[in-house]
Amino acid sequence: MATTSILVVDDREPDRKLLEAILTPLGYTVTFAANGEEALHAVRTNPPHLVLMDIQMPIMDGYAACRALKEDLTTSSIPVIMVTSHDNPDEIRKALHHGADDYIIKPTNQNEVTKKVQWALDRAKTGKLPGRFYFKFRRGSTPPSASPSS
Repeated sequence: MATTSILVVDDREPDRKLLEAILTPLGYTVTFAANGEEALHAVRTNPPHLVLMDIQMPIMDGYAACRALKEDLTTSSIPVIMVTSHDNPDEIRKALHHGADDYIIKPTNQNEVTKKVQWALDRAKTGKLPGRFYFKFRRGSTPPSASPSS
């Protein structure tokens, strides 16, 4: 049986290592990227089951990387949780607007990370992730709940 893989995207090594220390004992395989561009390459090369992504990073920030993942039909179903120190409501709305499925505010705590990761993975299995539906609707498709009855 394959293990569940999680891509942690953050330019700060201490933050990557903290998430690794939380997730590895739970049986997850954790891989890393240091910016959004590396994340896009990693996802397209070896798609993870979940992405945990910082917002402020060099080269390509988390907003742009999340949007690119959600706009690409081959990666749009991968859950993305933003993990960032931005705690103001406008930043949270902006992350969700760019397709994030959830949001964790740094400093992270083990209980919150564990619960949100499991929630996103469970929702991904059912295909009911908010970021995925937001982008389907935004591209002009009819959201599943608004489909006309046959």
